[in-house]
Amino acid sequence: LLTLSETLSITASIDVGGTAEAVLHDGAGQVRVAAGFGGLVTVQLQGAGGDVVDRVESQDYLDGLRRHAGHLFVAANYGGIRIFDASALPPLEVGGDPLNNNQLIAKDIAFGDGDLAYVAATYHQGFHVVDLSDLSDPQTVGSLDTIDAGAAMAAEGDTAFFAAGAVAIVDVSTPDLPVLDRWLQGDGPRAATDVALDAGFAYLSTDVGLAVVDLSGPDPTTVGS
Repeated sequence: LLTLSETLSITASIDVGGTAEAVLHDGAGQVRVAAGFGGLVTVQLQGAGGDVVDRVESQDYLDGLRRHAGHLFVAANYGGIRIFDASALPPLEVGGDPLNNNQLIAKDIAFGDGDLAYVAATYHQGFHVVDLSDLSDPQTVGSLDTIDAGAAMAAEGDTAFFAAGAVAIVDVSTPDLPVLDRWLQGDGPRAATDVALDAGFAYLSTDVGLAVVDLSGPDPTTVGS
């Protein structure tokens, strides 16, 4: 845990029993952690620290974690996508692709309009559009295999941002036929391992630090690092 001020300082360290790949603040003082082979962990924050209050065991390596429409969506690597009811403790698994019929090695997930999700898959599987209208049976409806292994995903409107070293900007206005629009290179670092969007800017976590890219113009420009 970090104290956010002009100078960051560590206030506590919590052992979640695995590698904390993704952390999600879930309200009411709770934090959910995709903890690799340590499973899906719930931490109850208390004062300057916190305690692990629940763990959903997993044989798959849990990598990405998002909350959407009252559910927790976990990118479970060779386990595909796993979906949990976020209101329950322990979280109740209500859907996903437990047999990984879609054969996705899921690394991260983001959400588009309606029932669509975008999945970054690793091991050269690229970018996938998944229909979540039936949570018990997610279906891949489109893919883009010209992109290499993905590390992270973000989305806004009809555009998805896929971190795969550089960041691919993908037009998903036609979900069953996603199109690679361009690569977000800017004039800064190239090796992006994560991406987040806010107010017309993309924030890239790279091998040399943070890069901030202005998306407002026709040509994205790195404005800070």
